[in-house]
Amino acid sequence: MQIIFYSGFAKKTNSTKRPDNIQTTLTLTGTLKEDCSVINPRIVIQRVMGDVAPQGFTYAYIQAFNRYYFVDDWTWENPFWVCSMHVDPLATWKPQIGQQSMYVLRTDSTTDYGPLITDTLYPASNEFTTTDDEITGDPFRTAFNQGLAGGTYIVGIISGENSDNVGAITYYAMTPYQFGQLKHKLFSDENLVIMDILEEVPGGDPVAKINDMSPELLKSMYNPYQYISSVMWFPFYESSIPGISSVQSVKLGWWTYPISCSIIKAQVVTFYQYKTLADHPQAQDRGEYLNYSPYTRMHLVGRFGDIPLDPSFFNSSRKDLAIKYDVDLISGQCKASIGSSTAAPLRNIQYYTTREFLLAVPVQIAQISKDYLGVAVTAVDTAANVAGNAMSLNIAGTVSAAAHGIYNTLQATMPQLETGGTNGSFIGAYTELHLITQYFHIVAEDIAHKGRPLCQLRTINTLAGYIMCADGEFDISCTETERATIRDMLTSGFFWE
Repeated sequence: MQIIFYSGFAKKTNSTKRPDNIQTTLTLTGTLKEDCSVINPRIVIQRVMGDVAPQGFTYAYIQAFNRYYFVDDWTWENPFWVCSMHVDPLATWKPQIGQQSMYVLRTDSTTDYGPLITDTLYPASNEFTTTDDEITGDPFRTAFNQGLAGGTYIVGIISGENSDNVGAITYYAMTPYQFGQLKHKLFSDENLVIMDILEEVPGGDPVAKINDMSPELLKSMYNPYQYISSVMWFPFYESSIPGISSVQSVKLGWWTYPISCSIIKAQVVTFYQYKTLADHPQAQDRGEYLNYSPYTRMHLVGRFGDIPLDPSFFNSSRKDLAIKYDVDLISGQCKASIGSSTAAPLRNIQYYTTREFLLAVPVQIAQISKDYLGVAVTAVDTAANVAGNAMSLNIAGTVSAAAHGIYNTLQATMPQLETGGTNGSFIGAYTELHLITQYFHIVAEDIAHKGRPLCQLRTINTLAGYIMCADGEFDISCTETERATIRDMLTSGFFWE
């Protein structure tokens, strides 16, 4: 039989590569040595090659068997050379293997692979990158940076005239300047003129219209804030509130104050904020799966606290982080809804978590109360001291000793100051929104020998390079020994060359 030997031909054991015309060939005649097989033949070369050893010929093709072989060894059995070889099933059955439709797990390709498939073949290293992105475009951001001067006061005032009341209260939106005007008028003589207690005198000071009570005594007993139920400071401009109605005066109790401001029509105002997420530093070259856990970790840190974000909610079509703020203008509460969004202008948002927090800052309002029992007792004390007698007074079942002296008299005539509400914290209002991201790097890859994930049904001859299949079942008319070898190589990885 004729055997074609190849010199200078090299290939991987698990490769379908066949010799081409470049390799040096030598066609020799040989016969099968006894006790050998087609899979592992031993060939006696009938040509004496003299002193020249044939060790340079490492690959062969036997046309009678229609198979390619790896040369295992050359042995000299005087006066002939004996060639021991074993079959190369991948090269022998390459055409048939190429026509097989297989579920391909991995392939040698930088373009035809599954970038979203997590490739656990390459572990993460201890190297990581941390980014801290301040989210711009925040609807509150400018106001936060400007402090009180950049916000809006929502003032709840008790009045019975406006149809926009919430119960007995009308809510006004005021700029810091307008709120300052209201405070000024309430604590000025102009307020007493409005209340018809003082009368304006052209070119002079106002004079009292109530003869039995001085303006100073009235001021000590009257609380200008008693008709103001609440004051909340919000960190955004008045223009951000939809549907407000401008007015030129404020109705406070029975009195009207000439102050320009706005009446709020809606109780809830909504803001949106978006941030396009950055890719993992290795995602473009290694695969989009690196944009997801455990290779990418994200935390949203802001006025609502620290919220871990699941990267799996974001993909190439929903790459924007979306935050919706629903702000209650009455209570100051805010609900932040966090989710993913498509790009502008569609903005199809899918929310997956919410947080509630106090966005507004409650503003303290002073309240003045009168110790009427003290006034009564002091009145008696004063009379008793003048008469030089000791006496006691029972008021509503309370017995009080008289003749307490001058200090007790002064104490009773001064109003006791109490406060309603508290000054809230501005820490949350000044907290910028940050996206903290950690990217864990993976080790270097070897595409040529390990490939990348594909996980698709493919015809083998449409691919190239390294291929790994999910199973090795195929329809080829070969020996069972060759079938087992081919199956093992298909599932452990082979090279289509």
